[in-house]
Amino acid sequence: MPISIASYPSAVVTFTDHEDITDTIWADHVNALQREVVAVERALGTTPAGTFPDVKGRIAALEGVVDDKVSNEDAVHLAGLETLSGTKIFSAGYASAVMRTQVARDFDDFPVTSTTWTVTGASDCQIQMVAPPSGEVLVMVSANSWANGGAVLVDFQVFHNSISTPNKVRDASSYTSCFHNSTDRSRDVSFDIVTGLTPGDNYWFRVTYMITAGNGHIYDRAILLQPQP
Repeated sequence: MPISIASYPSAVVTFTDHEDITDTIWADHVNALQREVVAVERALGTTPAGTFPDVKGRIAALEGVVDDKVSNEDAVHLAGLETLSGTKIFSAGYASAVMRTQVARDFDDFPVTSTTWTVTGASDCQIQMVAPPSGEVLVMVSANSWANGGAVLVDFQVFHNSISTPNKVRDASSYTSCFHNSTDRSRDVSFDIVTGLTPGDNYWFRVTYMITAGNGHIYDRAILLQPQP
């Protein structure tokens, strides 16, 4: 006789404790546990973590909220609805959670000698964010620098889900970078709008820099993200 499948619980399920020898364990006692396990697996999926470090991270991305204001229970219900409808569903708190301006800043001083984009020392100047409903983000990068014999360029890279080369969706470019070609120290600023992000997914924005020739120094790097409505 096939075992009926429970649905994901609307509240934490409780079970009666049993004792060895004293109590009789019936088949339904075991079946009830199996039903609950299958219900949870079907709601979360067979590989719930996916590209996220854990199940909680996946649930947060599905819900579009990066804190604990929305319960995991609500999140898995949304995951099931999204699977059935094929449409991304966002909670009422999603917009307020992701539409805030974020800033990262690093005051370290680094020599710049590489003529290719480098992130040496740049790991402290990056921001992780959940993409807004519009999929668009205004990005500002700035840095103090000086250059001798060439120009210091400062720009940013964007990674989807995790910081790895295969997940890079935007590389740095001399066309959008800060540009400084003087031995005088000064701060330079550049802006760009990144589009085409998947709403609700995690992205990393990371500062990177290089020099066209000669040598220089970079310090007080900063990156600002402003999600667009």
